[in-house]
Amino acid sequence: KWFEKEIAYQIYEDGTFLQFSMNYHRVVVQLLTLGISLAQLNKEKFSAIVYDRANKSLEFLLANMDTETGWLPNYGANDGALFFKHNNNHYRDYRPQLEALGNVLGYKLNIGSFEDSKWIEAQSNCLDGEKNHPKKGALKFDIGGYYTFRTDDHFSLIRCGNHKDRPSQADNLHLDIWYKGKNILHDAGSYKYNTSSEDLKYFMGTRSHNTVMLGNFDQMDKGSRFIWYNWTQKEGVSVNEDPNFYIFEGTIKAFGQLSKRITHHRKVLINKNKPEWIIEDKIINKPIGIPMKQIWHTQFGKMVSFEVKDEKETSINKHLETGYNSSFYGIKEKCEEIIFSTEGSFIRTQILIAE
Repeated sequence: KWFEKEIAYQIYEDGTFLQFSMNYHRVVVQLLTLGISLAQLNKEKFSAIVYDRANKSLEFLLANMDTETGWLPNYGANDGALFFKHNNNHYRDYRPQLEALGNVLGYKLNIGSFEDSKWIEAQSNCLDGEKNHPKKGALKFDIGGYYTFRTDDHFSLIRCGNHKDRPSQADNLHLDIWYKGKNILHDAGSYKYNTSSEDLKYFMGTRSHNTVMLGNFDQMDKGSRFIWYNWTQKEGVSVNEDPNFYIFEGTIKAFGQLSKRITHHRKVLINKNKPEWIIEDKIINKPIGIPMKQIWHTQFGKMVSFEVKDEKETSINKHLETGYNSSFYGIKEKCEEIIFSTEGSFIRTQILIAE
């Protein structure tokens, strides 16, 4: 009874998760796998909503998976949680856990063969799992606020969501970019829960994400520990495409600590035929005297080029800072933090990736 109640509450109808964390969602995937397997062995069934949310979770996480490595964006809290370590794969490789859940649901996913499925008693009559493969094209998960775009060579995740449950990071309109198995523009992760106030502000705040800040202000107002005030909220999203581009447009209410009238609009054009992204950021009702800063993070600086202009078509030079990346809990590595700043309210950026 409690398992059914919590699955229905914690996993949204589109398969996204109320803790806004890929890592924590994988914990739920392992619990779903164990619970459904035990029910099968005892010839029992949970209510239909458990199987529905398990299927939707599988579809959501596969949609975010890099097919070469099995890694997902380092999005949300990442404290190293992995309840059942049934394989020797890399910690960031989600394929073993997703394959095991697919098996107990009756799908053969063809994403590899891993030890987890052999530890979990699964249905023997596996179906063709083609529908659960990472699909090319644009996918929308509107309730959680995730939008994915995939071609043969590159994958993009854009976050644009409402918050009816507590957000842990100020990261709305973050853009994650992958190219041929490399996380070219990354999310910094969460590092540690108990560390300096500077590190907590960096990793939980807006600065460690590929989005926009106003001066040194986060999108939301930081409280103690995991608390944020003035939660960002989605005002609108559209996803379209033409023969050459996927086209995302999203608007959020943000920076409520400065004014309740501020919104951030981001338009992203993703080239279907080559590794090119065009990003237009606009702040509506921006306070005078506070610069607008577009921020990017990479460990592949030699592969990435930026061409950036303001609303007057004047070029904006990049400013380099030392940023940080935490691919594993408690590990902090340096990366390039690339900042484009203007006193205006509009920035247009072309991003190209070279081999």
